[in-house]
Amino acid sequence: MMDIEHYNKNRGIYSPLIQTDGGMISGFWLVGNDYRNPSKYYGAYPPGYLKRLALLFPDPKIVLHLFSGMVEKGAWNPRPVREITCDCKEDLRPDVCENAEEIQRQFEPATFDLILADPPYGNNFIKYNTFPINKRKIVKKCSNLLCEGGYLIWLDISIPIWAKIDGWRMAGAIGLIQSTNHACRVITILERV
Repeated sequence: MMDIEHYNKNRGIYSPLIQTDGGMISGFWLVGNDYRNPSKYYGAYPPGYLKRLALLFPDPKIVLHLFSGMVEKGAWNPRPVREITCDCKEDLRPDVCENAEEIQRQFEPATFDLILADPPYGNNFIKYNTFPINKRKIVKKCSNLLCEGGYLIWLDISIPIWAKIDGWRMAGAIGLIQSTNHACRVITILERV
């Protein structure tokens, strides 16, 4: 499902990604700052982030936006994709209102082939008026929600704790800089094996 050749062939002005002999991808995305972002919600996906992911994962069938905040469904991928948003804040009108640590209560195992997670980093949970989260626990739960060969894309300021025993293989890491005075982040790509 991850297609680095498709990404590199169609990337336009976006930075290229490379693949090591071991199959892990790496790269660096400078996404800039677009104040015309349709979502005024603090913490929305960075500009161009979803479009780049659509090039790297061109054919997902069902996608979960975990910690979704506000997502403009369908705008990022030109192909028909079933997208489900999940957030713990009802006022953001997610498809599923749930604490991410209890996400398995809402879905059957192996429901998704792609999960995009953009959790609060640092103490940003205060800005969101929520609570600190147990990232290790959430990554483990995501393993159960993904079908074999599915991917968890985790955008954060650090690589989340993951374990091979939970069915994970690290498939890549991409550095991300938005613009000045923004946190540098890493896009961790975990594959469910």
